Amino acid sequence: MKLNWKRQLLFNKVQFFKNNKLVGRMGYHSLWKSAKIEFDDNKYEIQSFKTLFVNSGEFYASEPKRILARFKFNSLKRTGTIKSDGKEYNLKLINFWGTKWKLTDDNQSIIKLSNSCYKGNIEAETEDISLVLVSYYLSKQKHIVVYAFILIYLVFTVYQAFK
Repeated sequence: MKLNWKRQLLFNKVQFFKNNKLVGRMGYHSLWKSAKIEFDDNKYEIQSFKTLFVNSGEFYASEPKRILARFKFNSLKRTGTIKSDGKEYNLKLINFWGTKWKLTDDNQSIIKLSNSCYKGNIEAETEDISLVLVSYYLSKQKHIVVYAFILIYLVFTVYQAFK
């Protein structure tokens, strides 16, 4: 499965395309604490439980409500795990800039993600939509840590300027 995605104007909505046809949408809320997804006429949700650097949560079908996958992501190490159908998969950063990621099963690449802030590509060797959507969701978590460090830096700089 090959997908392209584009982020919409206000950054809280993403559209997914397959062969240039819109196949899904994701809207996320409260610094990525939750997301509502429509994909191929099915509805899904992601619920995250965050601490400072670790994000864990669940991906589930909305109707009927059932858990399809569980995940854990460490934004400092930029690694994560996804558990689906009794198997565990590893999400890893490929490059320094955080624009390339891969999901592996026993060191065999299943999903490759490449992105910028506004658009990207997903190449999947699986049709398991829970793995695809959770991999995308987790690959975007890095921005929260970067924004937090920028905010801390700005506050510190302003504090030093008025000291």
